[in-house]
Amino acid sequence: MGMKNRLLVLCLITIFLSGSLVLTEDNKAALPEPETVIEALLMEQEEELKKYALELKQAGEELFAEKLGELRRAHMQAMHDEAKRLRFQAEDKLKELEAKLGGDMLRQQLQLMLVTLDEDQRQARLKVMEQLQGELAAAQVDLEAELQEQLLQLEAEYEARSQGEAARLLAEVEQALEEELADFRRSLFQDLARSSRSALANR
Repeated sequence: MGMKNRLLVLCLITIFLSGSLVLTEDNKAALPEPETVIEALLMEQEEELKKYALELKQAGEELFAEKLGELRRAHMQAMHDEAKRLRFQAEDKLKELEAKLGGDMLRQQLQLMLVTLDEDQRQARLKVMEQLQGELAAAQVDLEAELQEQLLQLEAEYEARSQGEAARLLAEVEQALEEELADFRRSLFQDLARSSRSALANR
């Protein structure tokens, strides 16, 4: 409520309720009609409500942007940590496989170096070593493909989770703004009701 209308209502209350002045017909004619006062108050409160709603909207957008940034940073960190764990897991699998196949290859090499072999036996050992090398190379490719698939799935899961939590966050902010605006509207209406009763009672 603006200062002018506040003063008007206060003057009306003071004059008519204090008993210090006696109203004459001329005094009454000079006073504004209650409907006029109430209409002016309604218009002013409508403007106050629009202004406050705009302020709330701007504050809500800022709050949502801030919380959304925090949420995305937390998701990025969590996704980074999980991706790191998956890479370490793939590296451990590869090292384990390298140790196993490497041991088999080493035995074949030692036999080639230390054991007297005929040409057929030598070729057989070389063929086994070639097969072991092929298995190791294929395993590396499979592990890398598996890791990439896991990382893509991880990214998709976190993206879906991020969208869901962003929607939940937006709903929470909007609900809080609606409740705040409703409280402000009730406060305005209570002020208007009191002022209206005073204006009508003093006619």
